[in-house]
Amino acid sequence: MPYYRLSHCGVSMILLSTGALRFYGLDRVFSIAADLGFDGVEVIVDARWDTVDPLYLMRLSERYGLPITTVHSPFSFIEISSWGNDPSARMRNSIRLAEELGSEIVVIHLPFFAERRYARWMDEELPRAQEMTRVKLAVENMPEAYKVLGALGVRLNMGVFYATDRRRPVNTLLRLLSRPCFPGNSWDYLLRFRHLVLDTTHFATGGGDPVEAYEKMKLKLALIHLSNFDGEEHKPLGEGNIDFPRFLRHLRNDGYGGHLSVELMPDHFPDRTEPTARRILADNLALCRECLGAKGKA
Repeated sequence: MPYYRLSHCGVSMILLSTGALRFYGLDRVFSIAADLGFDGVEVIVDARWDTVDPLYLMRLSERYGLPITTVHSPFSFIEISSWGNDPSARMRNSIRLAEELGSEIVVIHLPFFAERRYARWMDEELPRAQEMTRVKLAVENMPEAYKVLGALGVRLNMGVFYATDRRRPVNTLLRLLSRPCFPGNSWDYLLRFRHLVLDTTHFATGGGDPVEAYEKMKLKLALIHLSNFDGEEHKPLGEGNIDFPRFLRHLRNDGYGGHLSVELMPDHFPDRTEPTARRILADNLALCRECLGAKGKA
């Protein structure tokens, strides 16, 4: 019997993404999440067997009283020996894992420009897969990133330039000399899917305001990934160009009913010690609770 808990009535659950502590084992991640007062966990599937073992994950969930509300499907560049490399098989396995865990959401990335088979799965199979499961198969917006001078060139986040003025001639020139890393990263494409994930860092790479993105996506939003951007992605909420108090209060005032996941990149932490990780995550969680007016777990 899968273990899961319903969200607080009328208040979004604030989750900790395992990616925020990816240099720790899952048991320690769950322990820290429970101690700090997160409502649940988002498990990012990676090469470690522990992230794809439903019995072990359910034991962690029960031990620490934290539902695994979200399963994040594996990044395309990560090899998972037990799941193979076929993108459609990896997605089916992600959905099956979420069902076994009683999770509400599977996070799905847009295909990279070279992932043609995966792009076909998104277009042809994902809608059919959604009809076969109660799990929300939620598609995430990706960074506005380009490959300069073609497929063998350098990946560049345009937000580095847009932070000053997106109309500068260099931006137009770079667009002409580059190809988008994620061709489906457009409103026309994203809004065709039933469920969506808004990643604040990814949207900020294009110089945009996450409030604008939220307003476009809110009728389909299942989850929001929270992190800041200052030319580097997935920074703590207080370290970047995004005004998070404003954004979070907008969610509260609008009655946002989906979940939020703190998805930081621990490479930006000053060190890898547990006291540092706990301090940063506690500060981020406190900001969310204060601005959302949400109470912690009883």
